[in-house]
Amino acid sequence: MTKNMSVIFYGRLGCDYSSAMLKYLNHSFNNVISCLDGDEFNFTDTSELFYSDYDIILAFRSRFLVPKHAIDKSKISINFHPGPPEHPGSACVNWALYNSDEFYGATAHLIDEKIDSGKIINVVRFPIFENDTVTSLLDRTYRQSHIQFCKVVDEINSVMENRFTSDERWLMKARLMKSLDEINFIDNTMSNDEIIRRIRATNHPNHPTKFIVSDKVFYINVAIPPVAQTN
Repeated sequence: MTKNMSVIFYGRLGCDYSSAMLKYLNHSFNNVISCLDGDEFNFTDTSELFYSDYDIILAFRSRFLVPKHAIDKSKISINFHPGPPEHPGSACVNWALYNSDEFYGATAHLIDEKIDSGKIINVVRFPIFENDTVTSLLDRTYRQSHIQFCKVVDEINSVMENRFTSDERWLMKARLMKSLDEINFIDNTMSNDEIIRRIRATNHPNHPTKFIVSDKVFYINVAIPPVAQTN
């Protein structure tokens, strides 16, 4: 690894894993510029960074879209997507749980102009457990992304020379966050199994599931959603 290369890192404010990644970068490189976006993130605040000198752009959980001129200027730009190639874009954990997927993953890929569509460097896969919730699966995914991040950084020279061989491909167009609106509610016309699937797939302490009764909306939050029965 060339410690003298300069790095721009985009992460999420208040995210322990973003902080851990930034700490690892500061240990690995002499020149690291960081931008951690929060709920009040202003997309124009970071534009001037791309006119400074840098070699590498790395991103994890950032909502900032790297412009084409910045991608072209960098030696390499990599995003660490907290989801597998089957689930590009947003709400990926939610849809994996709703679809009762058996496995989930984290994907390191080159950044291009479209969200989660660049060439895949590698994918880490792991099982989804029967008692997994949005919270537990997200936390395990972020931990795996952190491990993946450190390995890619350690091998950055090989990655920059395209000496990686992944046959993985994105399997669909990136979802938008508004796709979650399709499953983030329950009502009294649904079967018990469908209600359980939706609660498991969408319920989170910061984003509780909507319960609609007679055009009125209530919000429910349970610690551990029950698992749908198959018989």
